[in-house]
Amino acid sequence: MTTLQTLLEHVLVQSLGWTLLHFVWQGALVALAHAGVNALLADADARARYLA
Repeated sequence: MTTLQTLLEHVLVQSLGWTLLHFVWQGALVALAHAGVNALLADADARARYLA
């Protein structure tokens, strides 16, 4: 085994990889929700946009 294979098979590295993967998809979901709210409020008055 090479050093890289040994490193990639380490439990800590795998856990960090899964954590980063979940961070990315959850961040994308939040960004999508934010974009949806912004799209719905695009024509709203300033007071409604400020509350959102």
